[in-house]
Amino acid sequence: MSKKKGQDRAPRARILGALVPTLDSDIFAQTIDAIETRLADLGFSLVAATTVDDRDVAAQKAQALLDIGIEGLFLSGVTHNDRLHDLIDRAQVPAIVISFFFTPAFIDPRSAMTTKKPSMPQPLFW
Repeated sequence: MSKKKGQDRAPRARILGALVPTLDSDIFAQTIDAIETRLADLGFSLVAATTVDDRDVAAQKAQALLDIGIEGLFLSGVTHNDRLHDLIDRAQVPAIVISFFFTPAFIDPRSAMTTKKPSMPQPLFW
């Protein structure tokens, strides 16, 4: 018996992950709430993890999210260690920066942003 096209693929989890420093801050809590509400409208679920603003913890939490099968990752901030970038690259999941503090003197060459003007960074998928 032959399989129809696409039947050999695993079903999509329709789960996205988010890494934020804390949920004690209104800005992060409201951001996660807004993302989760919009994703639910699109048929996705969100799993949020806190990093206590520690790059090593962020990489550990990202690995845990990837292990449960997330299909994309929202990241707070643009300064992450190479381990996190490597995890995202190997998993080939889209990642987008949702918040960051930007000063014109700060440019992270591995960040997910580009600038049209020095004061107007544009977050992008990488």
